[in-house]
Amino acid sequence: MALALAVNHVSLTVTDLDRSLAFWSGLLGLEPLPRPALGVDGAWLGIGSSAVHLIVLSEGRTDVGATPRTINPAAPHVALTVADYDATGYATAREST
Repeated sequence: MALALAVNHVSLTVTDLDRSLAFWSGLLGLEPLPRPALGVDGAWLGIGSSAVHLIVLSEGRTDVGATPRTINPAAPHVALTVADYDATGYATAREST
């Protein structure tokens, strides 16, 4: 049985939000989604039941691209929808040792 059911969202860092929105929303037609305050600028765009999160890379940020010690909303990532969060966490921890 697959642990991952679907792609929930893909998060990409960008340097020019207007240019990125022109591509993702203007050209490709993704629709804007509500976005909570995350402490970083950006936009969320819907595509089917998934989303693309555009996160503006601010000057001086050195933690993007590094393995985060804690959740870092500015780090590029892929988020998967899973059937059982705890079982998936256990399985991935078991495989990484």
